[in-house]
Amino acid sequence: EDKDRLICAISESRSSDVLGLAVINVTAGQVDIITILNDDKYQRLFETLWRIQGTPEVFLVLKNVVSKNSKSRLASNLDNEFPDVPILPQEREHWNELEAHRLIDLFSVNRQAKATRDSLGNSFYGSCAFAAAMTYVREELNIFFSKQSLVIRHSQPADAMGIDRSTIMSLELLYSIRGAKTKSSTLFGVLNYTRTPQGRRLLRSTMLQPSTKKEEILGRYDALQALCDDEDLFQDVSKGLKGLTGMDVERSIPWVRARPALEEGVSMIQGHYQIFLPVHAELYEAERELNNILMLRRYIAGVQNLHRTVGSAHCASSIIDSILEKFSLGTLGPVVQVLIDSIEEDATYSNAPIDIRNNRLWAVKAEPNGILERARKLFRRRVDELNEYVDRLNDHFTKHLGMIAELCMDNDKDRHYHLRFHWEDVKYDVSRRWREVETQKFGQVYHCKQYTIGGVPIVNGVRRKKHYYCQTIELLERSREIQLQADIVTTQSDRLVLELKDRLLRHAPVLLAMSDAVAKLDMLCSFADLSTSQNYVRPIIADSLVLKAARNPITEIRKANFVANDVFSGKDGQRFLVITGGNMSGKSTFIRTIALVQIMAQMGCFVPARYAGIPICDRIFTRVSTEDRPEGNLGTFGVEMREMNVILRKATKDSLVIIDELGRGTSHKDGLAIALSMSESLIDIGCRVFFATHFSEIARVLNSSKPKSVLNVHFEGRSVMSTDTAQISLPHRLSSGPVEETDYGLDLSRRFFPPRIVRNAEKVSGFLQSRQIAKEPGPMSREAKQNKLILALPDLLKQAHGSNMDDSALESYLERLQTEFTVRMDEVADDDALRDTTNTPRSAEKPVLDKPDEDELINWKKKCDEGEKRVMRAHL
Repeated sequence: EDKDRLICAISESRSSDVLGLAVINVTAGQVDIITILNDDKYQRLFETLWRIQGTPEVFLVLKNVVSKNSKSRLASNLDNEFPDVPILPQEREHWNELEAHRLIDLFSVNRQAKATRDSLGNSFYGSCAFAAAMTYVREELNIFFSKQSLVIRHSQPADAMGIDRSTIMSLELLYSIRGAKTKSSTLFGVLNYTRTPQGRRLLRSTMLQPSTKKEEILGRYDALQALCDDEDLFQDVSKGLKGLTGMDVERSIPWVRARPALEEGVSMIQGHYQIFLPVHAELYEAERELNNILMLRRYIAGVQNLHRTVGSAHCASSIIDSILEKFSLGTLGPVVQVLIDSIEEDATYSNAPIDIRNNRLWAVKAEPNGILERARKLFRRRVDELNEYVDRLNDHFTKHLGMIAELCMDNDKDRHYHLRFHWEDVKYDVSRRWREVETQKFGQVYHCKQYTIGGVPIVNGVRRKKHYYCQTIELLERSREIQLQADIVTTQSDRLVLELKDRLLRHAPVLLAMSDAVAKLDMLCSFADLSTSQNYVRPIIADSLVLKAARNPITEIRKANFVANDVFSGKDGQRFLVITGGNMSGKSTFIRTIALVQIMAQMGCFVPARYAGIPICDRIFTRVSTEDRPEGNLGTFGVEMREMNVILRKATKDSLVIIDELGRGTSHKDGLAIALSMSESLIDIGCRVFFATHFSEIARVLNSSKPKSVLNVHFEGRSVMSTDTAQISLPHRLSSGPVEETDYGLDLSRRFFPPRIVRNAEKVSGFLQSRQIAKEPGPMSREAKQNKLILALPDLLKQAHGSNMDDSALESYLERLQTEFTVRMDEVADDDALRDTTNTPRSAEKPVLDKPDEDELINWKKKCDEGEKRVMRAHL
């Protein structure tokens, strides 16, 4: 699909807390004016820009934002996020709110100007940005829109889930991390079963900003359920949408509305009438405009067929009822009547050059005995004379060569006629039979070759693969005469097309509403296609996140034996899940699955699970990617800290946070401390967090300090030993509790390293474990444990004082508390004394590592070579 041409203007308040954004889609004739409550890193601005259909070709800002010696924070952040997009300063006089309101009245489509101005009443900065963008389009790009030709919309990023660029990349929503180009490598590719261009665009925008409105989501569920339950309805709708494939009515309507009148060119006298002929470039554009009108007529006919198909099914869905209303004859009837009055019934939409030429000549209805009708009669006469001439030529070719020539037309703007021969039939004449002729040019006499075919002189001959194209002088002259008459006909036809465009302009809101309804139906049909083929389930909007046998929508298509897992995250408690496990055990896929299912559910699509209860979240954060960013002077740890800083500042109780490893870019001790501190901060915020980590200590510490908030789960990994090798069994099955510490990595290393390296690794591992066990807690540890018991005692006494126990029960409770406190304090002291009297060494002896063995190394290399040969044979 061709990229749209976008111009973006940004206006910023003095305190930088409000941004006004105006994006003009020159290709589609659409304007989006957006008001954003800014943040110090401009993240909301970038999220909004990444959601629009494409990247702007230029950013327009106030002149003081970009100076010769410095840039403002806005310009610097734009330059970092979009380094390939230029930032152009504009004079302050162009940022005018009153001018914006005037432009809205002038260019907004019929009956939408007042509503747009009312919506912009409190959006000073958005209005100023719109005025500046329109000035740039007019003065710098020399693009002029017709009156009432723009679809102008004002919105504030509300009622939509927040998804930033990092999340888009990490979850592979639009682009694959692995660089794969297959359809199933991204979520958009998995969801995209759309048939129309506008349906594809709506699917993309819905995926990047899923709804947070419960009523809207449930309405889509109802419509999708109706399509999934009625297979005949689904097939009929799919067939109807397939008939609209390739017809981008949203992109054709602006051409119908926005193109200015043809400039008048060469003047000629035809009979008693003076005709002004447009230049060839304008004729070419006029052909496309008329073809778009014919496409619109065919599109409306397809929409009315959809109305009959869907209407007969009697679906119980408010969304489908709304779509049917926009498809009804009562809504589209006036547009249909305009087309019936202006276009011949047998005129059809086509992209073939000869059909486009014929449509220019005959598609528009003409008044009896008018200029257009008379010009058409003369054109017919010239064409008949041309055909008679070609028939005479073919009689001659048949007599002398035993073949005929085919009359064809060029695809270029001049539309000249040519004779076409098979090269094998004429190559002897073209190569051998020629004569020298004289020609004069600028007073000089030149000698040139004159080629003939069957004795007929030809000009402009050229070979194209298996055919030979040429003209005769008479054919060229007749072709020019026909083109002249065609220009006269099309000039008059174009004037009627301009009148037709003006009449269609009055119905532009109806046409745009129709296109929007088709896009919604197409997206729902795409959801139904995927949901039925992949056995998806309808979610339930709930307070807790509950998934039964959840699957990753991207991975399950690539892997037939995908292992599904259950997910639970409570309403108030257990909202922080710590997922532990070894490499390749499935942690990353699991947490990505949760985020993808959340997005799909809020899009209004069914989800890959056996049961799904899903709460509505306001934003998804991901901390997944770990690549360095040298251009920002950031290593892995710096990237982690920057992304976590955004999460800690922006996350709310209704946010979903996905963290895949944290603190790996620094030492184990520092990474663990930072991960623990950030985890506790996220628990205090109350957001829903899924934290995949190798730090098994996090699970134990958080489980003891925040038992009601934290849920520990893990993915198992078991080592399976054979005679001389080891393999890791990764069932990808989620289990409760923290992961058990195993040395399956050492077992797996037997497959890749010589035995000596494995033996030494086992010795070092045993030494480290022995030293850890031999470590003595010491007096500081005993004192810390006793202080912990002492600090906990006042809270227990306060709880007892505030309880409803009677005196007898309270006395009994205090006695038990006193006894238990004394016993626990003595146990800590006794354990410490026992360690003092034992003979446990304070540190283990350092292991003696094996020295290299040359014979062992040679045998290991032979074993590796044999293994590689087995793999090669298996692939072959």
